[in-house]
Amino acid sequence: MGKGLIRSLCLGRGPRQYDGGIHKHYHIRCLACGRIEDIAAEVFPDLDAAVRGKTDFEILGHELEFEGLCAHCRKSAKRSRKRAR
Repeated sequence: MGKGLIRSLCLGRGPRQYDGGIHKHYHIRCLACGRIEDIAAEVFPDLDAAVRGKTDFEILGHELEFEGLCAHCRKSAKRSRKRAR
């Protein structure tokens, strides 16, 4: 594991996950079911510089996780609301 081929992730409150995609990327996690997906979007390299300019930290990197509801959980929630009426 010391070769950087697998990255350990601690996302949300769930168990530790491992990511074989070692390229720089972000994740999105469903708050309902815990599903995690890679986001096919450009990493924000200027974010490191912006934070460096506002703090006295040497920025070595960052991790960014988006949260939301996946399509399956949105549909399930919609069906539950309809039944509750």
